Amino acid sequence: MPVLSNDSVNVTPLTSRTTMTLDEIREKLAHLPPQLATHTGGWASTNNAESNMGFADVAPPISEPEPLEADGYLPRMIRKRYYY
Repeated sequence: MPVLSNDSVNVTPLTSRTTMTLDEIREKLAHLPPQLATHTGGWASTNNAESNMGFADVAPPISEPEPLEADGYLPRMIRKRYYY
């Protein structure tokens, strides 16, 4: 896990078990994007190219969680970020 240098940032790893496939999970998360107008939290990618980090009351970039294939060390997974 990456080193976090700010005491106000916490990361909690978790494991969940489901009968859904990763593709089904990614599709479900893609249908739950963050909504700035209602300040409703949601899921998007971890792409920082058009990031809203460091800005108040700015919508996050429009994106979807990204599927990542297994690489021989890590298993197949979904890269995502929860906004708000």
